[in-house]
Amino acid sequence: MIEKSEALRLADRLESDFIRSQTMVDAAAELRRLSAVEAQRDALLAALKAGPSIEYMLPTGPCACSKCQFVRMRRAAIKMVEGE
Repeated sequence: MIEKSEALRLADRLESDFIRSQTMVDAAAELRRLSAVEAQRDALLAALKAGPSIEYMLPTGPCACSKCQFVRMRRAAIKMVEGE
């Protein structure tokens, strides 16, 4: 069984309260949205990491070719997500 994230557990709790306000319903919806965004981010990071390893082919100096630009963008994206 897949374990629920803390955000989803909190959303369930907010929605299950006997006395709930529109603010609680809105907060639960936002927690669910954020949980989905987090899952998408994790899937994209996994895809970036699973890509072919071509870093060893990069020149040591500056290069403007599309392959080098892609590798640099991929590195930057992984660093941005993991640096959180």
